[in-house]
Amino acid sequence: MTKETRKALIAWEPISSRLITASFRTNNRRVKAHIIQCYAPTNYAVDDVKARFYDSLNHLLGRVGARDFIILMGDFNAKIGGRNEGYEEVMGKHGVGKINENVTRPCYRKPNR
Repeated sequence: MTKETRKALIAWEPISSRLITASFRTNNRRVKAHIIQCYAPTNYAVDDVKARFYDSLNHLLGRVGARDFIILMGDFNAKIGGRNEGYEEVMGKHGVGKINENVTRPCYRKPNR
């Protein structure tokens, strides 16, 4: 991390072995940047593990202020499949295979603020 980035760091928090978040000051004093890094469970994981992960992720997303912006990144263990109907704005036409449950999770459908 550069010195400038380190100075902008407000806080970081490891939520679990699958989620970590960091908050940064931006050039606009009223706006913060929040980075959420995740490693989602696979479809084969126990339902309770998946539920806890997505509950934690949605809780983190809900903590972000309306003026702030979010960078949500990581490995969602999602298979997007070859068809992009309904996902044209976020998915190109070059997926392969069959779409899996992780793509249809609510966190992918959060409305823009």
